[in-house]
Amino acid sequence: MLFRAKQKYGLEVLNYIVTSNHTHLASCLIYIDMNMVRTGVVSHPSEWRWSGYNEIQNPKKRYTIFNYSRLMELLGFESLDVLKEVHGQWIEDSLKKGKLAREKRWSRSIAVGSREYIENIQTKLGVKVIHCKIHETQGSFELREDQIPYTVAFGTENEKLRRINTYELGSF
Repeated sequence: MLFRAKQKYGLEVLNYIVTSNHTHLASCLIYIDMNMVRTGVVSHPSEWRWSGYNEIQNPKKRYTIFNYSRLMELLGFESLDVLKEVHGQWIEDSLKKGKLAREKRWSRSIAVGSREYIENIQTKLGVKVIHCKIHETQGSFELREDQIPYTVAFGTENEKLRRINTYELGSF
């Protein structure tokens, strides 16, 4: 998650959410907007009051989350109306296609983009990401730590402890 990356690596979330090109950025926006739909809390991102979807579709004049002009520039849109229309269509397409699966690249990665972009981020972060590796997935690259399951380290060794540490009801 982006928040986890900020806590662990001292990153400023909004600086690193921007990916190497508009395709990655658009995919990231859609993925974040679909989070509450994915969890089953709402059936459409518009139902989640605090969503980025609502921030784009119903922009506030004050206290905004997005820098709309920069977002439009990065995505290649000329106006806020075009951004709203296309963004709304992206969400509707995702809902129709049932794109609700969790994607590791957005929930585990520090950065997503081209190899050159990822290497640049890795260089800038230096020792903070010394244990992170670059992974190629579906034509893009990700900077992330490898995940090791706990069960590897704690397999059958603990089986003997279970019987020792188990009490029947009323045996205390």
